[in-house]
Amino acid sequence: MWLKKFFPQIPQIKYPVCLAVQGACPPENCGGIWGYAQLLEVIADPKHPEYPCFVNLGETNP
Repeated sequence: MWLKKFFPQIPQIKYPVCLAVQGACPPENCGGIWGYAQLLEVIADPKHPEYPCFVNLGETNP
């Protein structure tokens, strides 16, 4: 996790607050821990034969 910017403190908010995180959790339909590990391996290599199947897997999740 990288700290990109400091914001002024707001008294009504309990801190710490995380506004956004990349890779926070696996997509719902990736197949658990092992499927998520495979997903990360495949999307890291655009030349992988399964890349076209996996690259957009998480985009349907909010």
